[in-house]
Amino acid sequence: MEGVPNNLAGSINDAVIRRLADPQSYQRGLDYYSHGHVESLEDRDESVRAVVRGNQDYSVTLAADEGVLDYSCDCPVGSDGTFCKHCVAAALAWLKRAAAPARSSGRGEAKAVTLADAEKILKAEDKDTLVRMVLGWAKDDDRLHERLILHAARRSGPDTGAAAVRRAFEKAVRISDFVHYRGATGWARGVDDAINSVEQLLNDGHAAAVIELCESALQSLLGAIQAVDDSDGHFGMLRDRLQDLHYQACQEARPDPVELARRLFQWELHSDFDVFYGAVARYAKILGAKGMKVYQELAEAEWEKVPREPPGTRGPNGASTSASRRLWSHWHGRRAKSNNWSR
Repeated sequence: MEGVPNNLAGSINDAVIRRLADPQSYQRGLDYYSHGHVESLEDRDESVRAVVRGNQDYSVTLAADEGVLDYSCDCPVGSDGTFCKHCVAAALAWLKRAAAPARSSGRGEAKAVTLADAEKILKAEDKDTLVRMVLGWAKDDDRLHERLILHAARRSGPDTGAAAVRRAFEKAVRISDFVHYRGATGWARGVDDAINSVEQLLNDGHAAAVIELCESALQSLLGAIQAVDDSDGHFGMLRDRLQDLHYQACQEARPDPVELARRLFQWELHSDFDVFYGAVARYAKILGAKGMKVYQELAEAEWEKVPREPPGTRGPNGASTSASRRLWSHWHGRRAKSNNWSR
């Protein structure tokens, strides 16, 4: 198995492939593999990438996650998280290669071309040739097309870049039907890729645009997660990435502390899934005395709205109606003792 990522060795076998694929997909994938539709099988750091020829060329990625096979394919069926015929063909090709004995490179034997070889060749090409090549590839590769558009938009200024990144995120997070467990990882991977574009925008120096983008993205994420089987906790990872980028952008852009305090308070008060939970402590230095004063005033005004009910009072559904009051009591008491509050 020389040259094959060892972490895949315990994750792929024929039984696993048959279990992940339905009988029809397995048979069609076997036909694809047998008829040479797997055009390339490339080792990467922690995964294997294959190109499988169907109605068009599709990209399959196989990796191991704690001994469990992780997979993706950019075909319409695979994009929903299904172990499609292209995944079957790629996995069978990997098994065949892994089982083949290592061959010594004899005289006259063709050498396999690697990415390092490709890098040397590309560096020798002139700029115009490279541009034509990349644009030509992008016509047949939706992911490459999207990346080129985002790159060009980011270079066109913060407004154009932010608008393009926003569209890319909305496209990635959009759900047409309920995403079941098997499709959740693929969906989350696409959203995570879109967040990479937000991070790139921040690295380009457009912190102010990133603040608004992150808040908009979190709102969209909250709307979508209701239609996803998130048993593996993908939302928490995506939420935390966006919140971290938001915090970094606020550190750089230093937005109006009063407006920021109002938005953070509303997020923490009304949003589900702990979005911006504990923001007053994390953003204290960014908010400063002025922002913290506004946060305190908002908290105290909300505190006055909480009903004064006897402990243990139960509502019609059996839930404690004084739960919110206990929560606010804890929060208000903790904040009141903090030196961060303005006196």
